[in-house]
Amino acid sequence: MYAPATEFGPDVGDVEVFPHGDQVHLFHLTLRNCDVAQHVASDDGLAWRPLPEALRTGDPGACDDDMIWTMSVTERGGRFYMLYTTLAQAEGGRVQRSALAVSDDLLTWRKHGDGSVAEADGRWYEADLAETARISWRDPKPILVGDTYHATVNGRVKDGPLQRRGCAALMASRDLIHWQVPGRLCTRRADTGTSRALKSSRSTGATS
Repeated sequence: MYAPATEFGPDVGDVEVFPHGDQVHLFHLTLRNCDVAQHVASDDGLAWRPLPEALRTGDPGACDDDMIWTMSVTERGGRFYMLYTTLAQAEGGRVQRSALAVSDDLLTWRKHGDGSVAEADGRWYEADLAETARISWRDPKPILVGDTYHATVNGRVKDGPLQRRGCAALMASRDLIHWQVPGRLCTRRADTGTSRALKSSRSTGATS
C-alpha cells in the first residue's frame, strides 16, 4: 500500500492512476503546498517504488507559479499528455486554468508552452474576478469520442443562485495540445458551489 506521510500528516493529495504495460503508475499531488506532482509505479498495486517527480510549480510569473492541482494522463501515438490545474501568484491563487505537460517515456515531463491551454470562457462560466471571489476551472479529464478528445472540467456557470452554480464544464481538442471551450456539458445546477472531480463518460455533446 502506498501511503507516504510527513510530520504534518498524510502527504498524498488528488491522484491519477495510469496503467501502462505491466505496471501501474500513480501520480499525486503533495500536501500541503501542492507544489509538486509526485510519480510512483508498481508491478502489483501493493509495492510501490518512487520515480522522478513529474511536475513542479513554475518560475515566478508562470501560470503555475502558485500551486499545481489535479492532473490526468492520456496516451496518444506513443506520447503521453498530462493536463493539470494551475494557480498563479499574480491573482493570489484565485484563478484556476488548465495547462499541459508532455512526455515521450512517461518518466520525464516537459511543460508545453509558456501558459495555460484553456480557461473559463465568460460566455458561459464565471470568469471575472471583479464579479466572483474565485474562478473555477479544475480537474480536467479527457476521453476520446470519434476523432475528438472531450475533457470534463469542474466549473461554475455565470448565472443563477451563487451556491448552485457548480457545473460540469467542457473543453475539446483534436490533438490534446490545442484546446477550445465549446460550451457547457451539463447545465443542471449542482447542489454546491462547485463540483468535485468528475469522471468522464460518453455523452451526446455540449449545450450552448
